[in-house]
Amino acid sequence: MFNLLDYLKTCPNKKLDSKSFTEVDGLLFAEFSYLRFENFLSKKNLPLKFKQIANDLALKFLNIDKMYRYEFINLALKYSTITPRYMDTEIVNFKASFSEKYIKQFFGISFIINDLLIISFRGTDTTFVGWREDIDFGIKDDVLCQKDAKKYVDAMAKAYPDKKIVVVGHSKGGNLALYGSIFAEPEVRDRILTTYNYDGPGMSLKNYNSTEYITYVPKIKSYTTSESLFGLLMYHQEDIICVKSSNKGILKHEAFSWQIEKNHFVKDKLSDKTVFIATALNNWMNAMTKKQKQEFFDTIFAIGSNNGQIKNFQADLNASRIFNGFKQIQSLSKPERKAVLDGFSLLYDLYEATVTSANQKIPILLKFVAKRFLK
Repeated sequence: MFNLLDYLKTCPNKKLDSKSFTEVDGLLFAEFSYLRFENFLSKKNLPLKFKQIANDLALKFLNIDKMYRYEFINLALKYSTITPRYMDTEIVNFKASFSEKYIKQFFGISFIINDLLIISFRGTDTTFVGWREDIDFGIKDDVLCQKDAKKYVDAMAKAYPDKKIVVVGHSKGGNLALYGSIFAEPEVRDRILTTYNYDGPGMSLKNYNSTEYITYVPKIKSYTTSESLFGLLMYHQEDIICVKSSNKGILKHEAFSWQIEKNHFVKDKLSDKTVFIATALNNWMNAMTKKQKQEFFDTIFAIGSNNGQIKNFQADLNASRIFNGFKQIQSLSKPERKAVLDGFSLLYDLYEATVTSANQKIPILLKFVAKRFLK
């Protein structure tokens, strides 16, 4: 058993096309969407082959994204330039859209190799907008980035009418891959071979019951891991495949921990606790009206972002701001304060359960804040 990087070092030299494409290939291209191509590539210079640009881009990416997962993706991109299976892949298009006002974080990128058009969607990035947008999936039937995904799939299919299509995405990107494929124009749906959703949420209840979703199920392959939770949220018509991960707890969501044997994933079994938590969270969200959910999450994100001061979720959210955010709750009206505290209590309980199942410790500061404000 090995991971995605190991696979790149040992994968067969057989050319990549519509007949040889596997679930592992899909995960690789889903991960590539996280790299900031939009910062370094101009559309007027496309198409560009991996072997022409990837080494140079990998160095640039490392200068701006030094987090654990991005280092792995950069290495994957570098290995792809010298791997016969991938080196002739062309980047043919990308689309980025970001709005603090309308709460939207969207990125789609398209690759062509031989007879295949691969459309990949980025998951949640490190911005606060990206994390806030994730909540909208549980509030609205159709989120702005989902509509963008549908338009992007249709546009790329029209631009390359002679190509067979695969659509991929990890995490939120997996949801966008689902939505963009399910609600694509009928002639485009017919050309899509498979949509790969790697640990991404399902659809809203309305879209879950749609004819478009029900009839598209045979073309969907959705994956999760035993404890990562994300792939079990919301509603899935399709069966979900559980993949073995070398990580623990919620960190099993990281795609580079997924275990591979030859050209397929090693299967695992879902944790009963994870299923329980996902079911409880789905039920909690469904128990509230759209208005209640909107007010609740608007309030906690306004507090959590210090009224817009936090732009980058992971870089700017520090202990002082978390503590100050909880202090702001005291100034809310009694009904608002109860709704927010009840919601935070549930979220903390979910976090506590996940951390405990992974045999990890909850940070002392977070335990203190929870005891002080939530219990």
